[in-house]
Amino acid sequence: MKQSVGNDVTKDTPLMDAGVDSLAASELVQLLSGEFSVELSATLLFDHPSVASISTHVALLVAAHVGTMEREISLVEEI
Repeated sequence: MKQSVGNDVTKDTPLMDAGVDSLAASELVQLLSGEFSVELSATLLFDHPSVASISTHVALLVAAHVGTMEREISLVEEI
């Protein structure tokens, strides 16, 4: 984020207010989607404006994905 903003931000600083533009926001969405293998909305930074909010959102998506995978594995093991 420091590269996009040019300075340090706290976990609760709204990133758009700190200087993240739409291009940087789009790149962040793509980076996080790829890194965590989750689908993220193009409006991520509007819906979850801070690092803390984004982190919580992504963690919940990853947990849901892992839970789904565990259920599918369990079903396969029953066969």
